[in-house]
Amino acid sequence: MATKLLQICLLSAITYASAELEIVNQWNLLSYDIPYGFPTHKDFNPENTMSTGFEVGWERVFITTPRLRPGNPSTLGWFPRSKGDYSATVSPQLQAYPSWEWHAAAGKVRSITFPSEVLRLNTLFTNIVLDDLNEDAAGGYGNCDNIFAYISDSTNPGVLVYDSRNDRAWRLSHPAMFPDPDFGTYNVAGDSFTLMDGIIGLALSPPGTSTRRLYFQAFASDRIYTIPVSALRAGPNQGDDADLPVSLLGTKSSQAAPLAVDNRDGSLIFAPISETAVASWVPGSTEHGVLAYSPELLQFPLDVRSVDRDSGTIWLITTRFQKFFKQTLSNKETNFRLMRITKPIDDVVRSLSNNSLLLKK
Repeated sequence: MATKLLQICLLSAITYASAELEIVNQWNLLSYDIPYGFPTHKDFNPENTMSTGFEVGWERVFITTPRLRPGNPSTLGWFPRSKGDYSATVSPQLQAYPSWEWHAAAGKVRSITFPSEVLRLNTLFTNIVLDDLNEDAAGGYGNCDNIFAYISDSTNPGVLVYDSRNDRAWRLSHPAMFPDPDFGTYNVAGDSFTLMDGIIGLALSPPGTSTRRLYFQAFASDRIYTIPVSALRAGPNQGDDADLPVSLLGTKSSQAAPLAVDNRDGSLIFAPISETAVASWVPGSTEHGVLAYSPELLQFPLDVRSVDRDSGTIWLITTRFQKFFKQTLSNKETNFRLMRITKPIDDVVRSLSNNSLLLKK
């Protein structure tokens, strides 16, 4: 099959897509509901707090705030989920998960120690997806003792595979996981910066088939690749890295961090940064479309997902990471937004002429 090149051209899509975004929560700067007397770091500064991911529960929304710069009192927080009344003015403070006492005591829920041979001096884990297995290998939801976890290392590009049933871990790498120097500079809303990060976006095709695949992309790249999960589960690669069965899936119009699979139709969701857009594509087909576009609201999405607890609706978090990177975040501007794409999947018209999403062979 010929390589498929996906390129977004949004000049005629502005009116079509901008109305499909619904703001759930938004913040100028993320803040924590820190208990009185809690030991805070002397370098804590809200302008140094960045969210890189989220998860939507039935009653709560969980949000990650890794210590990309020192000082964050919690790296995993939560706030109550609004239901039926999504407000554009709600900026809840973050509670520590599972508790402030847990973070003060540097506690742990479950500890997994990776063997030294799979780690590198400056390993940076940036994403994780869970390949959840049933006893009958039919897919669906299993349990924490019957999964494979695939974890991206962006600074030493590779995928760490953890087999929970056998408590084993190994590292796999491939040239496709490395950054491309031609795409190391990012241009977003008039700001430009350089960051040579490798593999970051991970997404699994729908479960329940023997041909399930992992989709992945490097941050500094315009390409999306795929590899069968059977190759990841098989254990350490005894040959050359390039021997792994990695295939080029498509080429985007600019770099992107997150990948997701829409649970409703199996389409791949990605968010090209320079185009400030969210796009959908059914891999291997010409079915593709622009789901949302907004130069203001869609500055630097860092996570996107199809939320099971919201009937598969696409949620995403945007961060203005370009300003965080250049240390120009302003507490007088809205920098973080948690949003839903409200257009029903049946109403998304995926075609070349209607959505200005160019597919070239």
